[in-house]
Amino acid sequence: SFFKDRLGFTAVTDVEHAGSIGFTLLQRGDVTVMVQSDASVRADMGEGYVPSPHRAFLYIVVDDVELVVPEVADTDIVLPLRKTAYGMHEIGVREPAGNTIVFASRL
Repeated sequence: SFFKDRLGFTAVTDVEHAGSIGFTLLQRGDVTVMVQSDASVRADMGEGYVPSPHRAFLYIVVDDVELVVPEVADTDIVLPLRKTAYGMHEIGVREPAGNTIVFASRL
């Protein structure tokens, strides 16, 4: 509701996880934001999930994720390259400060 009611975003896609919304894609103009529940992130990341009171998960949409793969190949890969049911091709890495960055392109 913060993004929709306060910031004027519109929900584009809702994906269920364990009986509630696992993540939502929100859009306002050319800006797209994905908000994902901790339970959904935990299930999605599997053993790559690291609980912490201070962390961020960034989801960056790029034109072709395959072009990013060589640039992150020697980093801490926490989400191996995959194709998702929601139409994305993505890879997730942990950057030096401990934040997770997922790079994705549309299938």
